[in-house]
Amino acid sequence: MHEQGLLDAGVAPHDAEVATSQPVSLFGIRGTVKLTVLRSYPQDILPVVASALQRLRVQAAGPPVCVLRPRGDGQFDVLAAYPTSRRPRIGQPFTTCRLSGGLVVRALHHGPWTTLLNTYDRLSEWLALHHIRQVPLMWEEYLVGPDRTGDPAMWRTRIVVPLTGTSARITTGRSAAVTVPLSP
Repeated sequence: MHEQGLLDAGVAPHDAEVATSQPVSLFGIRGTVKLTVLRSYPQDILPVVASALQRLRVQAAGPPVCVLRPRGDGQFDVLAAYPTSRRPRIGQPFTTCRLSGGLVVRALHHGPWTTLLNTYDRLSEWLALHHIRQVPLMWEEYLVGPDRTGDPAMWRTRIVVPLTGTSARITTGRSAAVTVPLSP
């Protein structure tokens, strides 16, 4: 299901979707960020990345993304990026990487980034309830954000967690995406 399809289908913020993601190339800026500034990092960095893509005449191939890898010291390694169909060649501070495809669980958050933690908490509970281990990497896809509207209540962020183990009662093998409630 594509980004607009999730919004059109009315997937509520309390639902999780188990799906197969496709590999994607990203172009962005990496940083190590404290939890206290994690929410402002994408808003500060993504316009710089968008400007560089424009100068390079490279079209973004999807909504902006922030890849998050928790560190042991309470900070996060973060890549604020845009998906691209080709890897632009440019120096520091820009970098490219590739997210491999595979089975993921994703939840759609409605509202400002300051309330994302609530959706993460519910998603973590859902993963634990279904005995699904998550790898120490996740990403946020900013389907509707400050680049499209100044009203944070209209923002839509898809949280994506790659899966390392799944339960047969969740993945049916018949469909690429199965929507299930986050709440038990």
